[in-house]
Amino acid sequence: MALDPNEVLLHVRHCFGATCDIESFVQFKGGARKQVFFLQLRNPSVQCVMYLWHNAENYFSERVAGGFEATQTDDKAPDLFLTNTRYLLAQGINVPRVLYAGVVASGHRFAFVEQIIGADFNTFVAALDAAAKHALLLQIRDQLAKLHAQQRDYPGGLLDLPGDQSQTPQDVILARALLEVAATSEVRPAVAEQQTQISAKLRALRAPLAPRSSYHLLHGELAGSHVLVQQSDQAGNEVAAIYFVDIEGIHFADLEFEHTFLQLIYGADYRYLTRTDLDPARMAFYKFAMHVSLVYAGSCFMLRGFHNLPWAESLFKGHLAQILNSL
Repeated sequence: MALDPNEVLLHVRHCFGATCDIESFVQFKGGARKQVFFLQLRNPSVQCVMYLWHNAENYFSERVAGGFEATQTDDKAPDLFLTNTRYLLAQGINVPRVLYAGVVASGHRFAFVEQIIGADFNTFVAALDAAAKHALLLQIRDQLAKLHAQQRDYPGGLLDLPGDQSQTPQDVILARALLEVAATSEVRPAVAEQQTQISAKLRALRAPLAPRSSYHLLHGELAGSHVLVQQSDQAGNEVAAIYFVDIEGIHFADLEFEHTFLQLIYGADYRYLTRTDLDPARMAFYKFAMHVSLVYAGSCFMLRGFHNLPWAESLFKGHLAQILNSL
């Protein structure tokens, strides 16, 4: 979506003052559901991020049609972002602060958000020595513990009421995974050949899971790119703080759902984040369903022109191999 620079400047001046100007306005290449821009301003000299909720590519159209992306629509996601930001900050969980929120002429909503000067975890950690990496992972562990300490007796998002979600979290994930298998089978023969077996295994892994009466608050997709690391003002590569981003999808559900993803992303470093109270049967179910979702995502990215096609292909092939090897 092309933005009128004069319109953006108008909003900038509402936020930062009538004499503020834009030095640079650069779009970030990434983001599956919202558009992200980096702004360098002068008078005052400020860097900030602009989020624009305009899901133009609709990479996951089958999920949308199936009702599994309801919280990520252009009209609902901005409210969730603002609500979730306020809630997380109140719990002492680091997320970038919202500086200003509004609506552009097209009707799409946006927010100016503080820019964390540093890098994401994947980039930042590459330059750290063992001691600094240890300190960084301890910070991630502590912030994650604060997030997961939030509990309630029914699943769903912060704005959901007790009766809003009629299915258990594992039944929601099962239904989504079955839809993803069916959708991917329509365009990928390698998946179509195994659709019956994959679907049967999903149902078999779901079957022994008993209902729960308490759920934890999860990020849902805490990849290294969704952890920002602020560069310290001190000498060297010391870390000032870490921040969680892409928080529109935080929700109450099973801890095991989060931890299967953390295991995948953090590899050997997962030892900093692991817990002793995780149910192995739930871990097995969510792990298999996660592989299914990532095969679907990789396929969608390839099919719909994601900017990094080699990465999308590796995502698809890597997780498909994991599925086939487990059948």
